[in-house]
Amino acid sequence: MQQSIEALITSLIGQGHRASLLCSLMPNGLIGKLGRLKIKLSKSKLAKDSQRGYAVYRSWFPWETVDAVIKRERPDVMIVSAHMPVKMALAARKTGIPVMMMLQDVEFDAHGGDFAQLGTIECAANSAFTAGRYHDAYGVTPHVIHPLIFPEKYRTMSTRDVVTYINPNPEKGLDIALAVAKACPDIPFLFQESWPLTPKQLEELQAMIADLPNVTLQRAVSDMRDIYNRTKILLVPSKWEEAYGRVASEVQISGIPVIASNIGGLPEAVGKGGILLDPRGDIAPWIDAVQKMWTDDTYYQFMVTHSLDHANRPALNIANQLATWEKILSGVVLSHKRNAPN
Repeated sequence: MQQSIEALITSLIGQGHRASLLCSLMPNGLIGKLGRLKIKLSKSKLAKDSQRGYAVYRSWFPWETVDAVIKRERPDVMIVSAHMPVKMALAARKTGIPVMMMLQDVEFDAHGGDFAQLGTIECAANSAFTAGRYHDAYGVTPHVIHPLIFPEKYRTMSTRDVVTYINPNPEKGLDIALAVAKACPDIPFLFQESWPLTPKQLEELQAMIADLPNVTLQRAVSDMRDIYNRTKILLVPSKWEEAYGRVASEVQISGIPVIASNIGGLPEAVGKGGILLDPRGDIAPWIDAVQKMWTDDTYYQFMVTHSLDHANRPALNIANQLATWEKILSGVVLSHKRNAPN
């Protein structure tokens, strides 16, 4: 979500727009520590920084500081995305600013309120799956815009010598990945940290792979090309309803095929550039798929070609995506002006 939001912000700035971000203050890391210090010294609820190349406002409870940021930035429109989005949208509406929703998951219990309170509101969803779920639940009809992915940030010439599994957590299909690795001792696997692992989680995971010499665990990296430049197959056995599946699109830019769960928005992300399997069914198809793609060169090259084709589809063309975003945002602003009281 954070990658997709930043990609949208930087893309809009690149188009000549002015954009800023209001988000939660996280206490860890240098930025978090500096933010805490700024808030304490200024006796304000907001800390501002520009390390990302644009204005970022951070606060413990962002919905309490929407009005302050809007007064400073005087934006034409506010896009509300993750973390208590209903609470954020309602707070923004009180300022009189037009609001639209950027729907990136289907975790309705994390809305911070009933989405139905927003009534008829313009929405953009990251997949047809996400759009459908919101339409069925709340009657909205979101535009579908896949996450913006800059090819140059992910494209690499891979040595294709490992099966990569990103984010080793139970909801991301850790048990499937472990079972496949155990059944394929001659195939090297890379388990790549994404969500930060606590010391306890790290210790437990290391114990799980202790008897699997073909599995390497690597801590989080800032540049995913350091991972993709070794990847032959991306394994995405998620049991969580992925709203899209950004990693699939990231690797397919380099012609890396995907073996993934047939769940949520993953079928849209994977398309013809991979294989979709039932994450709640028998493990055998997962093992067979990995072994076939690893050993059958003709089949693998067939999947490489389809991966590249899927990565180059119009729905992932950044120029097309930005044109759609600008059209929607302009429409939100114009509609707000037409309906504003005289």
